[in-house]
Amino acid sequence: MLTADNIGSLDVGSPIYYKKLKAGSVASYKLDLKSKKVDIEVFIKAPFDKLINDKTRFYNASGIMANITADGIEIQTESLVSLLMGGLAFDNFPVHGKGKPVKAGHVFSLYDNLKEAKKLQYKKVFYFWVYFSDSIRGLSVGAPVEFRGVKIGEVVSFSLVGNADTAEFKIPILIKIEPERFTLRGGQRSKGDDVNITVFTKLLKKGFRAQLKSGNLLTGELFIDFNFYKDVPYVTPKKEYGYYVMPTVPTEIASMKNNAQQILQRVANIPFEEIGTEIQNLVKDIREDTIPKVNDSIVSIDTLVKDTDRMMNAARKNYVDSNAEVNKKLLKLLDEMTRTTKSIKHLTDYLERHPESLIKGK
Repeated sequence: MLTADNIGSLDVGSPIYYKKLKAGSVASYKLDLKSKKVDIEVFIKAPFDKLINDKTRFYNASGIMANITADGIEIQTESLVSLLMGGLAFDNFPVHGKGKPVKAGHVFSLYDNLKEAKKLQYKKVFYFWVYFSDSIRGLSVGAPVEFRGVKIGEVVSFSLVGNADTAEFKIPILIKIEPERFTLRGGQRSKGDDVNITVFTKLLKKGFRAQLKSGNLLTGELFIDFNFYKDVPYVTPKKEYGYYVMPTVPTEIASMKNNAQQILQRVANIPFEEIGTEIQNLVKDIREDTIPKVNDSIVSIDTLVKDTDRMMNAARKNYVDSNAEVNKKLLKLLDEMTRTTKSIKHLTDYLERHPESLIKGK
């Protein structure tokens, strides 16, 4: 027996598949007036009946299921028959563990699709409020709530609330965190179904915040991401309408907008006019003062080089005539002086040809 919210496109005789093999069919269905749900009786033929256990998941396989992933668009359908007249499928997913055999008449829940059938069911749930003032276009009920890329919950509902006195609006979003999705070591465990206030306070002091992020650039889907942020003010834990409020940081788009405005403001504060005037004055000083002094220096250096050459010739001649140790040292000193003056000569020649290098560099 299967229980569902509605019959959908099923009818008597609709096929039931296991790994795309026909394993049974729908025998009958009726409305349970007490629960307002539809009871669907299905028949699973041998040898597929041996696969049924208390962990088996039945799901609706009617129509086409399309899913956009990082690898592209994935399209799934059980068969052409199920596409036209509706159908079901069942499977035993390892994530749910090993099941125990069941007897005929066992009641199963019917899931809307394969994705829902694979989901783990968590018994413990914590609810939080998160508030955003920017647009949440692209966020939907059921959107994931993640911490460092790991799903820890999902969006339950959201609305728009305005203040008539201040003409301000905010968007309260109710999210649920399923603590059984992760392991928390150390400290005392939460008693009952309430949040451990000690752990929650430590997280807030460390900068634990929620942020709205883009999950898919192609579709524009958004999700809520948790992470630790530096330099955020501490927020005292508080409750609203029975649930704790999780503080937030601006969305990525809002942060980029603020950064762009700050950059533009800094650019606007640069004194371009004053800088231009100073550059003009500097160029004028170089033309009228620096370059003439460089030319005078070049003349003096030319004279120094000629005098140094004469000294070297005399010293070499003296070295040939006498092999005294003092002459050797003197000759070595004069060699170094010659190299130095020639280097200065090269520098001044370059400055004479490229005086602008004093500003721009070589």
